[in-house]
Amino acid sequence: MGSRQAWAVAAVARHQPACRAWWRWPTSARLASAHISNLAPPPRPDWETRRLHTSHIKKFWEDKKTTSLALVDAVKQVRHSPTPALALGFSGLVPFMAVPAYMMTTGLYEAELAQAQLYYGASILSFLGGVRWGLTLPEGSSQPPDWHNLGYSVAPSLVAWLGLLAPHTVGVLTLMGGLGLAGYMDIAMWGYPGWFKGMRFCLTFVAVLSLWTTLVFKMTFSATKDSAEEKGVVKSVLE
Repeated sequence: MGSRQAWAVAAVARHQPACRAWWRWPTSARLASAHISNLAPPPRPDWETRRLHTSHIKKFWEDKKTTSLALVDAVKQVRHSPTPALALGFSGLVPFMAVPAYMMTTGLYEAELAQAQLYYGASILSFLGGVRWGLTLPEGSSQPPDWHNLGYSVAPSLVAWLGLLAPHTVGVLTLMGGLGLAGYMDIAMWGYPGWFKGMRFCLTFVAVLSLWTTLVFKMTFSATKDSAEEKGVVKSVLE
């Protein structure tokens, strides 16, 4: 045996206990220790990126193509909505749609019904702000309970209140703008399931359209006798 062979045998004999201990490890443990250096910690959530959005753009304005594709996909998922949400959500459109439907049938503008529709729309707008508040409360939620989210959640109630204080036409326009903006904010934000975003789009579209139709009937249809007398009384008091 040459000197080199003798040195190799001595080296193996010297490290034999350590080699045996290594191969006695379970295979999964050896693989884990071999790859542990390649593991990276999971990225922390970036609230600035996930605050408003279907795309990863940090500003309010989004990529229109990305947003439109996400909206189409969300509307397709409405059929997968939970049955209670589907039934309660679309049944909530009845007070919105019943007022213009009645006016279209009779051909007369009813001021009391239009005002009742405005009151109902204000209550719905206030409710929509609470949805965002509730989203931020669970631990590990996709949206933190910060000033942005909680501040936004109380804004719809203030807009609804201002809409009720304003004259009827201005109030209807204020309510339409509030419903439309709240719908956009919910559709464009991370955290809500696709079926919810699809429902929000459909419900908001019908509600705003119903309010607009009532406003158009106010300008085109003749008022009922009671409404005309009420306007005369108000005019005489102002004079």
